[in-house]
Amino acid sequence: MSRPKWNTDKTELTYKDGSRWLKETFNKELNLIKRTTSWGEWTEHEYVDKGKAKGRIAVIRNSEGLVKKFSYDASGRLQSNKGTEEMI
Repeated sequence: MSRPKWNTDKTELTYKDGSRWLKETFNKELNLIKRTTSWGEWTEHEYVDKGKAKGRIAVIRNSEGLVKKFSYDASGRLQSNKGTEEMI
């Protein structure tokens, strides 16, 4: 893996892993929003924005069409450890 390099506003990290380049985009809380590769693969993450589960992962989507959703109870505990998977 090459040495990671941040852009000037510290929202994107770029590095090489083997023969492919990766770019990771983060929000202001440093949660990973999107990871893309030089091979055209991508993964997007969405986070819970309110309640006791705020900041926890809510949805993961990837370039293969897989969507994985996670649900939390009122106290912020994960309801299922695997989430539900769907193809889009």
